[in-house]
Amino acid sequence: MAPKDHPTPLSGGDRKVLAKELGKARAMANILAAQSTEMRAKDEAMIQQADRLLCESWNERMWSDGEPIDPSPTIDQAVNGGYLWLEIRCARCKTPSDVDLAG
Repeated sequence: MAPKDHPTPLSGGDRKVLAKELGKARAMANILAAQSTEMRAKDEAMIQQADRLLCESWNERMWSDGEPIDPSPTIDQAVNGGYLWLEIRCARCKTPSDVDLAG
């Protein structure tokens, strides 16, 4: 986005008012940007916690029921939730295998 061009007023009083308003606008932009960054950090932490809880609840249901439960968490949700290892089991021969999600 191109910067706006504010024509400089001819009178001294108007130039002072314009400078003051531009200063207020720049200060408000900085404040809003800081609030946006703060809210985004909070949201990311909450999404990460939600993904971790989803994986934990799925693990508990798998353990208690003993069979696959659909829908399962996605790999992205598992990685975001802090799980670095995934155990997979072949549907046909039931052979377990571990996968390193960090790699």
